[in-house]
Amino acid sequence: FGVKLATSYYSDSAEEHDAVTQLRGAHKKTRANVQKALALGIPLRGGVVAVRDGQRVQEAAQDLTTLGVGTVGGDRTRAFGRASQGAAPTIADLCGHCAHEKCAIGPTGDVWPCVLGRFLTLGNVLETPISDIWGGAQVTDVAAEITAVHGDGVQSCTPPQFLPMCGPCGPCVPSVGHCDPREAESAATIAAPA
Repeated sequence: FGVKLATSYYSDSAEEHDAVTQLRGAHKKTRANVQKALALGIPLRGGVVAVRDGQRVQEAAQDLTTLGVGTVGGDRTRAFGRASQGAAPTIADLCGHCAHEKCAIGPTGDVWPCVLGRFLTLGNVLETPISDIWGGAQVTDVAAEITAVHGDGVQSCTPPQFLPMCGPCGPCVPSVGHCDPREAESAATIAAPA
């Protein structure tokens, strides 16, 4: 059926990972499920999310790679769920790739521009075919709102987050910096001998 999985990962240290998730044993269970998915041949993407200063994000990325996860990216904390600390979500908190080639469908049929963009409902597949929703005015309007906030260029790169559709960039984690090819090119130009 083309099933793919993705998981957040916070540290190679069980203590640090569990402290972030606020669930004892979360690190052990996450690693076991990663190993099971890989053993079953299910494509898996890992995302290391930086939520604390000094967090072992590079070690976490290496840990996932060592387990056999082929795509490992990184991101910063975004103001959704517990991380919002009660604030209402905004388009500025999204990465900007929302409603671009992919969407998310919730358990009640609601369609969102992405799993974090649940505050931007595009329609419901129990009421309207997904093809009509995806080709409809609401998707066009929401995509335009997202572009107005994030700009046209966001589709070519997503600093500091890596997504599979981000062609010019390679996987990076927040402590490494960013994956903006324009800034990387200018830094290389500055560093290059004259």
